[in-house]
Amino acid sequence: MRVGNKKAHGILYLILFYIWFILLYRTYVLLVLVDRMGDAKDQVREQAQNLALKLMDQAALPMYIWDRLAAGFKHKNYRSREGVCLCLIATLNNYGAQSLVLSKLVPHLCNLFGDSNSQVRDAAILAIVEIYRHIGEKVRADLNKRGIPSARNAACSIPFLLRVLLPYPLSAVSKKDGLWWLTAGAASVPDN
Repeated sequence: MRVGNKKAHGILYLILFYIWFILLYRTYVLLVLVDRMGDAKDQVREQAQNLALKLMDQAALPMYIWDRLAAGFKHKNYRSREGVCLCLIATLNNYGAQSLVLSKLVPHLCNLFGDSNSQVRDAAILAIVEIYRHIGEKVRADLNKRGIPSARNAACSIPFLLRVLLPYPLSAVSKKDGLWWLTAGAASVPDN
């Protein structure tokens, strides 16, 4: 083997190792972020979500990040599952639906409709509502195709209608005692 070939092979192996290390590092960082989204402190959860969004902006495409964050939908900590749903909402608001393959994420959200924690169920519903706002009726058809029980699908219908038909921001809509309400500050219709 010639000396030039040895250098070329050495450089190739170095590049492959670097790529492997970067991919492994990103995956590890994202798994730690999912854990931090389940932290007891609100500030830590918020910073973890902001870092995930910043990674989507500066380090990798949003779908690459979501391929790794999707493991958080099955995390043992309910706050992590809720945080991943809220991060999905923020991703949709920042990058739109075209940057994600939502057909990979909707089944995870459908599984969370039956979660034992009500905060996770509500976050999953809000995420589906946000997806609905971005891509429309295809979501409802997908939910029906996946066999979501009618009671759960009906629970989604109310937020769908609130989000799509009412001119109020989502923060003005809240669920109390099993019913959806507009908060007191949202009593007036905003100017268009």
